[in-house]
Amino acid sequence: MSDYSENLGNGFLYESSGKEFKNIRTPIRGQKNIYGKVMEYKFNADFILAIQQPSREIYHGSIAYELRNADRVKYKYNSTNDRIESERVADSLILNDPYYKSIFANTTNYWIISHQNKTMYGPLTKEEYFRKRKELKVPDELKLEEGNE
Repeated sequence: MSDYSENLGNGFLYESSGKEFKNIRTPIRGQKNIYGKVMEYKFNADFILAIQQPSREIYHGSIAYELRNADRVKYKYNSTNDRIESERVADSLILNDPYYKSIFANTTNYWIISHQNKTMYGPLTKEEYFRKRKELKVPDELKLEEGNE
C-alpha cells in the first residue's frame, strides 16, 4: 500500500502509510494527533470529522517517537537506551494518563475538529458525536458514511 497524505485545511494533515498507520496530525502546539487507525474522515472549510479505531501499537510507537524528537536534551543521541526510555514513558502515558485512557475506553472513537476555534472534540462515543455535531451546527451535507448519519 502506498503512502498518501491530504491537506485538511488550517495545517491539519491526513497521513496514510500501510494498513494501520492512518493518522490526522494537528499543527496546533499542545494538541494531540489522532493516531491509527483513522477509518474515515470528511472535511470542509469549517470542520473535520473522523472515525478512529485506536491502535495501542501505533500510539505507543508514535508517542515514543514524539518524545525523542521533542526533548533533544533528554534523548540527545537517539540511542538504544533513549529508545527504550521513551518507550517506557509512552507505556506509562498510555496506561495512566486520563486522555490516553479515554482513547482506549472504546473500540471506535469519533472526532470533530473545528477550524474556526481550532479545537478538537474527542474521543467521542457515537452518541456524544451526534450531540456535539448538533451543538456545533455541523452542516448536514458533511457526513461520515460509517457513522450511519
